[in-house]
Amino acid sequence: MLTNSSREKPGPKEVSAGIIFTFAHQAYFGFQFLSRNREPLWIKLLLAKQIREIQELGKECVKPNIMAGAGYGAKGLMTWLTKQNVAIQILAAKNHRRYPRSRRPSSRDRRMLFLAIAVAAGVFDRKFSTTLRKLAEAGYGERYLSQRVHNWDRIEQQLKERGVVWAEPILNYCDPMPVGGWQLKEDLPCSVPKDCYHGGYIIHGFLADGRVASRFSRTLPTELRDVTNPKKEKAENVNKPNKKCRIRDSN
Repeated sequence: MLTNSSREKPGPKEVSAGIIFTFAHQAYFGFQFLSRNREPLWIKLLLAKQIREIQELGKECVKPNIMAGAGYGAKGLMTWLTKQNVAIQILAAKNHRRYPRSRRPSSRDRRMLFLAIAVAAGVFDRKFSTTLRKLAEAGYGERYLSQRVHNWDRIEQQLKERGVVWAEPILNYCDPMPVGGWQLKEDLPCSVPKDCYHGGYIIHGFLADGRVASRFSRTLPTELRDVTNPKKEKAENVNKPNKKCRIRDSN
């Protein structure tokens, strides 16, 4: 399983290029989230020239709601910015001769790729230049990483155009406590009733402008229920569902 926190052990020194690539892949989406949703933090990272500055940025990413909406792996990899070796490798990437420094849009994306590889290098206590070379030799270099991360961009665009709606159980966001009750393990994407832990779902969907909105529902919308199994559907949805599933902006 991918690490979701800098509290996890970084693993063995000898690690395959495929594993390093996986971490770089997730770190890219962390930086992409910062650039799109937390631009002041992204700019701070680009301007950082000292280890301390990058570690302070990592502490910002750990704060509640800062990375809310980012994917599991993307959020977790940003916590590694607090680690000294990760900060060192990020500075090494920014000083590398191939680090993109122009203001072209394509350079913005390439900077994310370089910094993502730097994070992966730091996680496994490797030098950035060595990691960059190892990934290239194994066929997992910068160009391949770019192809893989932008495959999701095309899929996401299709989801937006179709107005796709999806759901997940509220219990995905909390763990049972030994003394009873529940404890949140990550920030909720929307407001929920106090007794929501008895059952319910978080419904996500794309708005007309492409943003994702979320809301709580006691039952699954008709469109998301398993209509191939009437008995299962009846057991999961004892209350009358909404006639039509719609996601609205709460703002």
